Amino acid sequence: MCNIVTRTSVLIAGIFFLNFSLHAQDLQKAKDFYVNNDYVNAKRSIDAALKGAEKNNPAAIAWKHRIYWELAADAKYQDQFPEAGIQGFEALSTVAVMPKGDDILLHELGTDYLNPAKVFNNYYVSFINTGSAKMNAEKFSDAFVNFKSAIAVSTYFYEKKMITSDLDTMLNFYAGYVAMKANNNNEAAYYFKKLADRNAGGTDLQIAYGWLTNYYLTTKKDIAAAKAIYTKGIGFYPNDEYLKSMNIQIARQTGNPEDLFKSYEVTIASGKAEFADYLGYGAELYDYLYVDTIVIVKDRFTKQGRMIAVLNKALQLRPESAEANYILGLYHNSNALLIDQLLKQRKGTGPADLEKEKEYQKDINDQAARSITYFEVACSLYAAKATLKPADKDHYKTALQQLINLYKYLAQPDKVKATEEVLKKLG
Repeated sequence: MCNIVTRTSVLIAGIFFLNFSLHAQDLQKAKDFYVNNDYVNAKRSIDAALKGAEKNNPAAIAWKHRIYWELAADAKYQDQFPEAGIQGFEALSTVAVMPKGDDILLHELGTDYLNPAKVFNNYYVSFINTGSAKMNAEKFSDAFVNFKSAIAVSTYFYEKKMITSDLDTMLNFYAGYVAMKANNNNEAAYYFKKLADRNAGGTDLQIAYGWLTNYYLTTKKDIAAAKAIYTKGIGFYPNDEYLKSMNIQIARQTGNPEDLFKSYEVTIASGKAEFADYLGYGAELYDYLYVDTIVIVKDRFTKQGRMIAVLNKALQLRPESAEANYILGLYHNSNALLIDQLLKQRKGTGPADLEKEKEYQKDINDQAARSITYFEVACSLYAAKATLKPADKDHYKTALQQLINLYKYLAQPDKVKATEEVLKKLG
């Protein structure tokens, strides 16, 4: 029995020695391939070496960096080995933090490692350049990996006291930006929040504050957090249109329409209101007065007057606005319908009653005529557009249908037929 055990032990030892020798050969082969500029076979050999007994050998890991860097630095290999730079940096940084890591790297890499900062900086620059190229090519997920890796190098620089700031503002912005474009919302929020937490400001960073405000408002349903980010952002970028619109969105989410109206009034009073502010305010007032049936309308006539005023201001700033004409068409049509209801509710037959009915009928006709004027302008503007957004197409169809109803009411069959044809073609 002892002899059997002894023979088995010898056999196992022999197999271990054979495997060890093969992996050692793989490391030497990787070096030989590298010297001959055959980086693909060098990669194959170093990978094989690191799968076995060499996996914890700092010298082998150092050579992985050296080989992988060549693959990352040469454009002809970047599509074949897109992760080479990232894995090469991981290998380099792994050895660097090992006991006597710098000595090992200097011994294995020779003159390549006489200036460690330059070696790390090569990765830093490469990650940024590759990330920028991927971003410009709209390969946002790939760009994110590279910018994230550049941040890792920047963090290493800081930990080694080679730089004084622990936050690379623009790298964090670009990481968040490409994550946002890749619909990787959690990562985008992480990097944008790092910037907001540090009150970072500068070119393009308004995108971070605007997106993050909307993220907390719509995704996280956290109005308090959205307000906090918005307040910081608008302080840095008081004229940014998207950020300004977020104030309105926040007010809308509170559920109190008066807060929403107040936000618009503050914008108008600032003297910085633009077409979108007046149009948005008019649309909100219309919905409040005629669409949102679950709310109790306060100061109806005051708000009606304000709605007309802001929509007219919108048209003054942009006469070709189909939307402003559309809303005013809806408003006058709604008035015509309300007056018609009042007329139908009347029961008296005396002279005074008949006179009042005439006044109502005159008002209905007047409101219908105004509605038609606005709807016709809106339809002509929608029809002139090369392409229609889904919302615009819906509004165009609604305006056409309302015109058909109004033409029928006024007994204008030719206009009814022509408008029905347009609506039919629109689909």
